[in-house]
Amino acid sequence: MTQTEKDKLKQILQLTYPEADPTLIDQIISINADLTFEEAQKQSEIILLNRLILELDEKIKLGEIETQNTEKLKLLKERLQTLQQERKQKARIISLE
Repeated sequence: MTQTEKDKLKQILQLTYPEADPTLIDQIISINADLTFEEAQKQSEIILLNRLILELDEKIKLGEIETQNTEKLKLLKERLQTLQQERKQKARIISLE
């Protein structure tokens, strides 16, 4: 990815997931820097969703946040599942070519 694409991806992730740690977003983008923008966007979102789900799960278990946030957790898990299914479908298409 170019620096412009990295900046754009950072902005997208920060706007989509404002509760995410900016340092974590930077690290994820750095890890995916050698991918195309589209691939990096999906992969970065999958990593970030996994991390946010783990953090929310832990906070709910510890009683640090109220159960109203379980709805947010459910939505994050649904988004993650959708992204993973898209990735699997793309992999199948590529393997058929």
